[in-house]
This record gives sequence, C-alpha cells and structure tokens, in this order.
Amino acid sequence: MTEVINARCYDLKKEQVLVCEHCGFELTVVNECEKACEDEGCCTLSQFICCNEPMKLRTYSCYELKKGDSLVCENCGFELTVVKECNLSCLTEGCCDLTEFVCCGEQMKIKREE
Repeated sequence: MTEVINARCYDLKKEQVLVCEHCGFELTVVNECEKACEDEGCCTLSQFICCNEPMKLRTYSCYELKKGDSLVCENCGFELTVVKECNLSCLTEGCCDLTEFVCCGEQMKIKREE
C-alpha cells in the first residue's frame, strides 16, 4: 500500500521508501536529515515528484507481510515476527485498514527473513 505525503526531507525516517506509482521508481531513505534543517528552513522541497506526480510513502498491510518477516522498533528494540500469514480475505473484504505498525510513536521497520 502507499499513501500520499507532503513531507520535507526532515520528516522522513531511515529505511522509509518513497514510490512512484506510475513507473515503479523507488527511493529509500539511507540517512536522516539533521533536525537543524527544519529549524533553519534550508529545505524548500515539500514533495518528491516523479512522472509529474507526488511520490508516495510505502506502508504495509497485514496481507503484505510474510511468515518470518519481523517488525522492529528502532527506539526500544521491541520486535514482532509473523508466525502465520494473513489469509488474504482482507483484499476482497476490506476488513483490514491498518497500514502502519507503530511503537514509541514511530513506524516500526520491516526486517525480512533471508
């Protein structure tokens, strides 16, 4: 899943992914912007654009997580591991509207089983 965001560089967190839904181009945040950028107003870019449309922040729903995947909180180390995959009924029934897993006020990061 994806959602449109109006985010400046200092709003994005490490490992978040921006996606162009038109061509599939993706960007991953490798290093977070210094907080000073927000205070100094040095970044005037309010959206990341590709194919003349705003890129969207990738989020995950239960049906996109696979057995063995983990969700990790970078602040406290809390970790959840998928032991049973979703039966995909959410795709047709629309029963799951959860698009992010949050701990300590921030989106948990996905760790894929290799």
